[in-house]
Amino acid sequence: MKIELTFNYNLELHDCKLDNLVFAFKQLIPALLSAFIAAVLRQFAERLLGNTAVSGPSGEEQPFNCSRCGAQTLIWKTRASRTVTTKLTTCMGSATVPQMQVQCKKCGRKEYIVRRLLDMPAYSRMSERTEHQLALCGSLTSFRVGEVFSRVYGAFHSRSTIWRCLQKVGKLMSFSISPKERGVGQADGTGIPIRGIAKRGKELKVLIQENKPATAKMTGSR
Repeated sequence: MKIELTFNYNLELHDCKLDNLVFAFKQLIPALLSAFIAAVLRQFAERLLGNTAVSGPSGEEQPFNCSRCGAQTLIWKTRASRTVTTKLTTCMGSATVPQMQVQCKKCGRKEYIVRRLLDMPAYSRMSERTEHQLALCGSLTSFRVGEVFSRVYGAFHSRSTIWRCLQKVGKLMSFSISPKERGVGQADGTGIPIRGIAKRGKELKVLIQENKPATAKMTGSR
């Protein structure tokens, strides 16, 4: 599906120094990202409610049904709400998108469809990929430094957000020794302290297993 997008923004610049231009562009990112997401969702939603189908991962058409009764009789209630918005968190910062609401003609159920179109769980603000990116950031450095780096590149993610992503992703991971590699490994401390435990002074540790070509492979951390 081809999407046609047009954006108009008015900027007031006093010079054309590179640093000032980059700074001005970073200020535009939240508004530009929000407008981009809203425009794409609106065009996809128009197609879905017109054809009641959408291309899935395999390229096949999949029905867009009522989440309660499964009927393909959805009609528009609100194409772009002026009062109800959805706040999303991305690797480039926050985006605010107007909610879109539909109603089933068969059972009468009303539902917002922005997160459904974005393939995100209800009430979530962050995609799984963004969670993994922030978890990786939190695993490589301290949470405070991760927060600072996010500001440097135009976004803002608090250290508590990075910490929550790291905890969520970490709970889904299982570490083990690979039987296909060499039975040789090394354990070392990272210097990153672990907080919230009974004993102070402990730090995050990593276990590195050697591959058969005599290279290192990280197999776990704790």
